[in-house]
Amino acid sequence: MNALRQTVPTPTYEDLLDIIEVQNFLIAELQGEVDNLNTQREKMFSVPPVIENGVVVQLGRSFY
Repeated sequence: MNALRQTVPTPTYEDLLDIIEVQNFLIAELQGEVDNLNTQREKMFSVPPVIENGVVVQLGRSFY
């Protein structure tokens, strides 16, 4: 069974720096999306809900 195993090369320092750079880029992209969603949520909840007969018929600017 040991013959079937392939050895994985040890990542170099430069490889690790590249991985960190990509992770930081992805984190920045996701943070931008989170900020956008937070802005949309704030806009939606800035308007009080419309309740008719005990049922929410409008939440923010979207209709149900």
